[in-house]
Amino acid sequence: MQDRIKTLASFALGIAVLVAFIVAGATLIGGIPWVATKLYPIVVPAVRIAFIIDVLALPLALFRSVRGAVSAVLLVSSYIFGLSIWLYSALVAYILWGYWGLSIGLLMTGVGVVPIAFLASIFATQWLVLLEIVVGVVLTFGARIIAVLLASHS
Repeated sequence: MQDRIKTLASFALGIAVLVAFIVAGATLIGGIPWVATKLYPIVVPAVRIAFIIDVLALPLALFRSVRGAVSAVLLVSSYIFGLSIWLYSALVAYILWGYWGLSIGLLMTGVGVVPIAFLASIFATQWLVLLEIVVGVVLTFGARIIAVLLASHS
């Protein structure tokens, strides 16, 4: 009899832990759209400033002595671009596909939000949104690739 009670108590504890994880996950996922709506308007001006700085810094990469600094500037910019496109994609995934789309993207190690937003914008025929996602991804990886190339040639 005591074994049955222990088994039942263990099962109840397991169910309680599972429910706690589901509630915590739902809270986390539910909070991401809120955080993205608060952070994205702050990040957009930072993206513009980073882009202008990149455009001004790239010609300086012709001089070997400052190539490392230009590489560092581009690398920092790539992270700013990446944060921006991630926040934008989280909002797009949430707006177009709801919590399910956002959850699927987050389950893909977090970075899956961008491909999910890409697919959601295609299926919703939101071509301008799709273009913005593509440009953001190109800016992110373009800046990062150029930064690595410059660092290796400095």
